[in-house]
Amino acid sequence: MSDVTGQQAVQRLIDDAGIASSWAELDSTEQAEMRQQIEAKLEAIARAAPQDEHGGARIVAGRWSFRIGGTLWPLLVFLVKLAFASHDPTGLTWKAAIKSAIELLGSLAGVVHQLDPTQQLICAAIARKRLENRQAGLQPDGANRQDIVNAFAANQQQPPVTLDESLKALLDKKIIAREDDPKRGGLYRISF
Repeated sequence: MSDVTGQQAVQRLIDDAGIASSWAELDSTEQAEMRQQIEAKLEAIARAAPQDEHGGARIVAGRWSFRIGGTLWPLLVFLVKLAFASHDPTGLTWKAAIKSAIELLGSLAGVVHQLDPTQQLICAAIARKRLENRQAGLQPDGANRQDIVNAFAANQQQPPVTLDESLKALLDKKIIAREDDPKRGGLYRISF
């Protein structure tokens, strides 16, 4: 296990989210400013996150930390990817996409304390499937229950036995929202 600094965590997030080429389009001043903003959001998330994850490198912010190999990191990565998928792929709105990702990270910092590890993984699965649905041109792009199960399978994981109860709890906390689609049933999306 090794610790990483905030700036190393920002670079890891950029790399894991696959946005390095978009990031390179920004001038150095914009990059530095946005790195500081992302680092501040990661530190806020580390302070607010439950401290029960084990294994992997830690992002340390003062006396708080979270694991890159834990349940929270995939959620961060897919939220950033989803923010980028919502913007123009030509690069004209990459700065707006980065700002959108920073806003999502800030919103996550406000609710992460309400999420147990299973709920973090479910939210990551929803974000992942919404990203895949959006990239496939599927509208509405929400993730149905089977999409969530498939996201776990894609990671060679079993879906939690408490999936339905966890979805209900996330709905009750207003962490996710559900809309009904006549073709695909109940579709979930992150709502913070």
